[in-house]
Amino acid sequence: MANDDVPQEGTGEENEAKEQSVKKSKLPWILLGVIVPLCAGGGYFLGRIIAAGNDVSADAAAVEEEDEEPDYVKMLNTKAKETNTWVFDVPPVVANLMDPGARRYLRAGFKLEMSGQFDPVGGEAHMTKNMHKIINWIMIYVSNLTVSELQGEKNLKRVLAHVKDGLNELLFPDVKPLVIDVLFSERAIQ
Repeated sequence: MANDDVPQEGTGEENEAKEQSVKKSKLPWILLGVIVPLCAGGGYFLGRIIAAGNDVSADAAAVEEEDEEPDYVKMLNTKAKETNTWVFDVPPVVANLMDPGARRYLRAGFKLEMSGQFDPVGGEAHMTKNMHKIINWIMIYVSNLTVSELQGEKNLKRVLAHVKDGLNELLFPDVKPLVIDVLFSERAIQ
C-alpha cells in the first residue's frame, strides 16, 4: 500500500521521449519568433530602398510639369476682345435632388458662354476633353440641392452663378475666369 502513494518514475527511455516531444513542440514557435521579424524587417528595408529609387524620377517629372504651362493657357489670346464670346454646350445632366422622403430628380442642360480670349477651336477641344469633369462637378453640385432651391428667379440665378464659379475653378485655376456666363438650355424637375 505504501508503494501506491509514491509516484513511480518511468524508465529513462520514457523520460527522454517526453523531453524530446516538449522540445519539438517549442521548436516551431522559436523559429516563428525569429523568422517572421527577420522577414518583416527585410521587406521593410527593401521597400524603403525601392521607394527611394522611385522618388528621384517622380521629383524630376514634377519639375518638368511645373515648367510647362497648362494647355488652356497656350490657347489664350490676350489681344482678342472679351466681347467676342462663343458658346459651349454641356449635354443634359440627370441627378437626384436632396429631398428627404421624396424621389425627385433634375434634368438640366447648360450652355457655357466662353471668353473671346479663349481660342474657340482649341477651347472646344479642351472643354470636350474635360467633359467628364464638368458633368461630374455639376452632378455633385445638383445632388446637394433641394427642390425649393431650384425654384424662383433669385435661386436659379444663384445656382447658375455657383456653377460658373465652380467650373472656372475646376477648369481654369491659374487664370482669370474664362467661363463668362452659364445659361440653362433645359431644366425639368420630376
